[in-house]
Amino acid sequence: MARFSAILCLVCVTGLFAPPAWARGSDAKEVGRNLIQRGYQLLRRAEGRLARGDKERALRDAREAERIFATVLNQEPKNRQAALLGGQAATLAGQLPSARKWIQRLARIAPAGQNDPDYHYLIAFVQLVGEKRPDRAVGSLTRMYSLNPRARPTRPVLALMLVRS
Repeated sequence: MARFSAILCLVCVTGLFAPPAWARGSDAKEVGRNLIQRGYQLLRRAEGRLARGDKERALRDAREAERIFATVLNQEPKNRQAALLGGQAATLAGQLPSARKWIQRLARIAPAGQNDPDYHYLIAFVQLVGEKRPDRAVGSLTRMYSLNPRARPTRPVLALMLVRS
């Protein structure tokens, strides 16, 4: 009887905190999209806070975003967007070893592997923002453009940082 009560309590408690998409009975991809959207918002907010000098809150937001992208990648192991954004979040959080692991994950997920433009974009982001090496980042962006001449950085922040360097 006690075991049944414990299970019933666990179901009731976790049901209250489940994401809204789960309550609607939607599929795992919709839950993943909602989580990616939330993580993306945290990532952009972290960038804004870093630009304003609020490093403590920016690091907290970036760590939370990385945790969200890791959750999505655990649910959907082939989600390239989660791997790309997770690497950016780790970089903004100052976790370079973790960012390098995200690069490796993206290389495993991407159909073209190390010949994927997103792979080289993430490397450039880590080199520029995390390692403060714009000379190396330019090389990675050059490789990205050679693989896909129409590719453009999705965010102007990277391009602006290269110009400032």
